Formats: sequence, C-alpha cells, structure tokens
Amino acid sequence: RVAELTSQLAFSKSRSRHVFAANSKVASQLENEKRRAENAIRKAEEEKGKVEDLEKNEISSQLDQARARDEKAAAVNVDQLAQLEKANERAENAIRIAQEVQADSAEAQLDSKRGVKESLEKKDEKVEELEERVADLSILLETAKRMEAKAMRIAGQNELNTEHALNQLDSKRGIKESLEKKDEKVEELE
Repeated sequence: RVAELTSQLAFSKSRSRHVFAANSKVASQLENEKRRAENAIRKAEEEKGKVEDLEKNEISSQLDQARARDEKAAAVNVDQLAQLEKANERAENAIRIAQEVQADSAEAQLDSKRGVKESLEKKDEKVEELEERVADLSILLETAKRMEAKAMRIAGQNELNTEHALNQLDSKRGIKESLEKKDEKVEELE
C-alpha cells in the first residue's frame, strides 16, 4: 500500500511537473502575446498620434487657408467699400454741383426777369417823360406858330428880329422832328 501510494505520489509529482511545465509554456506564450499586444497597442497609439497630428496639421492648414481666404475677402470687401464710398461721394458731388448749377440758373433767370422788368419800368418812365416833353413841345410849337405869324407881320419892321425868330422856328421844328423820331422809336420799343 505504501509502495502504491509512493508510486501515485511520484506520478502525481511527475504530472505536476508536466502541468507546471505546460503552465510555464502557456504563461510564456501568454507573456509573449501580452508583449505583442502591448507593442500593437503602442504602435496603434503611435499611428493614432501620427494620424491625429496629420489631422491636426490638415485642420490647421485648412484653418489657415480659410483664414487667408477670409482676410482676402475682407480686403476685397474693404476695397469695394472704399470704391462704393468714392462712388457715393462722386455722386453726391455731382448732385450738389447740379443743384448749384440749377440754383444759379434759376437765380440768373430771376435776375434776368428782374432786369427786364426794371428795364421796362425805366422805358415806361422814359416814355412818360417823352410824352410830357412832346406835350410841352406841342405847346411850344403852337407858340412858335403864333410867333411865326407875329414875326411875319413885323418882318418889315425889324429884319434882325425876323431872322432870329426864323432861327428859333427852325430850331423848334428840328426839336419837333426829333421828338417825332423818338415817338417812332418809343412805339418800336413798346
């Protein structure tokens, strides 16, 4: 019985050694698998980092490009805004000049109308003055006619007075003719 137990114990020890060896082999394999897994994880993390870096670089590049486009667009917008402001300023200046020209033209027309009115008023005054002078000269003409008749009657008495009277008559006739011409001119002006 002791021999049997000793044999079983030896077999058990031998099996234990085999199991231990198998376990050691499995443990070694597991350790190798663990190392390979860790290496794979590390490589994956490195690749992930590289990918993230690439993505970050690409995103950064895209952001830089977008920022550059925005800045360029902003510069174009500023330039267009400046051009629009200049165009608005030119349009406002043109409108102001047109308004000033229109105002000057209206003022000139008003001055012209005022000048025409004043000229007509002066002409009316001159016509009235001429009419008064014509009336006065008509009276003088009648007086001259009477003086002429009287001079004819006294011609034989005083030749000098007669000649003087004739000279006055000629002068008055000249005045009458001048006034008649002025009357014609006044009618033409009216």
